[in-house]
Amino acid sequence: MKVGWFLFGGAALPMKFKIGATFSSAGVPAVQAWTSPDNGIRPMQGAVLATDYIGLTIDTGTYSETQGDTEGVITVVISPDVVLKARMCNSATSGTQLVTTTNSVAETAGTTVTITTGDPAPNSPDLAQGTIACISGANKGQSRKFITSAATTAAATSPFTNDIASGDVFLIVPWFVMSNGGSDNVQVTTDLTEARQDIAAGTGIPSEIWETKFDFSDVSSARRESYLYFSPNDIVGFGNT
Repeated sequence: MKVGWFLFGGAALPMKFKIGATFSSAGVPAVQAWTSPDNGIRPMQGAVLATDYIGLTIDTGTYSETQGDTEGVITVVISPDVVLKARMCNSATSGTQLVTTTNSVAETAGTTVTITTGDPAPNSPDLAQGTIACISGANKGQSRKFITSAATTAAATSPFTNDIASGDVFLIVPWFVMSNGGSDNVQVTTDLTEARQDIAAGTGIPSEIWETKFDFSDVSSARRESYLYFSPNDIVGFGNT
């Protein structure tokens, strides 16, 4: 992950902390040590839990209990208004391209996409409440909230501007901007650096979703260079648990 922007403007506020576990990658959320031993901050506890989030790391650090080793420290952007930028991917492994859905049945109402055989089922995992974005076809560049899922269809809350033609290509992701629930959790990759498309909506870090930014230039770019902007909800110092 990277710093996306700051809600109130200004520059990053970096701070060095002692660590109680190794941070092998930069750009991962750091959390307060809420389980014993509490001898320093730690990487987010697994791909789901971000309890008592401190900020985003901008370097790495090695924790050691061996005499003579350098004490482990790491630099964290602690600005409470930071919005994180995470590349969207399609598995627990960072760098995996997003999976597309190709419409197979022409639809004149502009709301329902019918998958092509071999595409992932919209309800397994269930991505309803997320976003459906058109990356090829007459509606290219548009996105809508995806509200109803079935084994072979995904329906938007409001119609796309144009008819949905057979062969139009879409991305379906489990997040929606400023959702009041159901699509505002973020499940991240094993290395804690990217956001996973292949997880049901509502799974992961409780967050505020600020933007789902798709690269609409072409299908390949949309699959590789689309980003999620979000803020974890449980910030240490604001009623830490």
